[in-house]
Amino acid sequence: MITVPFSSLTTTNLGALGNRTIVASERTANETITANPLLAEIRKKSEVYDAVVLKQIYSGMGTTVEGADLYRDRVYQNLKRMLQGFAGFTDTARGKAAATLLRAFDETGSIYGLSYADESTVLNKLITLLGTDENRANITAVGIEEEAQLLIDAQTHFQQVFFEQVEANAGLRKQPSASSIRHELEDALRDYFAFVSAMRKIEPWSGLYLSLRELAKAARLSNLSGKPLSDNITPTPETPAEGEGV
Repeated sequence: MITVPFSSLTTTNLGALGNRTIVASERTANETITANPLLAEIRKKSEVYDAVVLKQIYSGMGTTVEGADLYRDRVYQNLKRMLQGFAGFTDTARGKAAATLLRAFDETGSIYGLSYADESTVLNKLITLLGTDENRANITAVGIEEEAQLLIDAQTHFQQVFFEQVEANAGLRKQPSASSIRHELEDALRDYFAFVSAMRKIEPWSGLYLSLRELAKAARLSNLSGKPLSDNITPTPETPAEGEGV
């Protein structure tokens, strides 16, 4: 009989065993084997397993979002420092306009130490305040129209990539759980191995049985050695010892 320690196989080795089982079966080029519905089930479960379980669980956009957040922080900080510099000239029109704009920063509060969402709330409120007729005139008086627009653009870009990340992660979480998919592949392999074992004395299944038994042996050894089960190994059927049944 073909026995495999399914529950103790690593995630990678289980996927490799599924793929190698398909290859070994299709290599027979026998329609009775290749058209078997139990093999078709392994094909279907392996495809889902490879696509979901062996892929990255999260969207991988964390670095992009972090970079967009750091950029908007830098623009915010530089803009505020620029206004603080101008506000030091308390007797000039530009200095007074800068002081007025700084009050919008004080009203909305600091962005530091906040979550992405809370920081976006603060920046959106700040941008709204800076967009009033009075403050647009002050921005023109100070001469920082381009810098103020950079803050708007930086916040808009961050919100775009942040929501893309949220949507991507939500889509991944809608996939079936990794554990349920693993069990489905294990069950499909277990059923197929049991069937081939039952048919092991009947052609064309006898040759395939020996090949699958080699795959099972390799899977057990991979557990003991801790080494991955390669997808590229061609199983060589072992010859039963004299008197040993297959």
